Amino acid sequence: MIFRKATEEDVLVLTEISKKAFESDELIRAKASMKEGHQGSVTCGDTSCQVVGGKENDGPPGYDSYDWYKQMLSENHLFTYANENEIVGGAVLFKDESKLYVGRIFISPAFFKQGFGISLMEEIENYFSDVEKFNLDTPVWNARTNRFYHKCGYAEVSRDEESVYYEKIRKEKVFQQDLAKSKSVPVGFAAKNYKVHYEKEDKDVPPSLMIMDCSL
Repeated sequence: MIFRKATEEDVLVLTEISKKAFESDELIRAKASMKEGHQGSVTCGDTSCQVVGGKENDGPPGYDSYDWYKQMLSENHLFTYANENEIVGGAVLFKDESKLYVGRIFISPAFFKQGFGISLMEEIENYFSDVEKFNLDTPVWNARTNRFYHKCGYAEVSRDEESVYYEKIRKEKVFQQDLAKSKSVPVGFAAKNYKVHYEKEDKDVPPSLMIMDCSL
């Protein structure tokens, strides 16, 4: 997989992927033929169906606009995620010194539910290795994306009627900053008190191992 800055040749493809991804209400992955029923439901027969999307035709500003993505390219905010020569998805990112705001990520519906979303988030965090804090937001109604960002290690910091706001602090940065504040704090004690920065499923991991569990 390749994560890189987008090129002008990528813009049209990324716009189309974004449009399809954000307009997906229900994506069907089937082994055989399928038949789509009335709006808001799907008839699959004997095939295996999975609901993965959000509200239909309700994407963020500019999600289906070539001109908007062309502007993001000119401002160095547009990135491409590719599998060899095939573009899988993209991201719009805003860096401010040691902080990064993830404006949006999107994966082609053809690659939904295959782990590419998590892989893309990891690539973003690896690419911006000097960033200490990552922030993003997602609609309240979209249960899928809220579960996804929790799975990626983001913690909810606030919400309003429309959006849930998330934050992720790079683990080694958190540990280093706290040690700098108090060099006399034992490592085991310090690690024990960092559980707030880890995913809930890590709660049973011994502190001595947690501090080494860096997924970035």
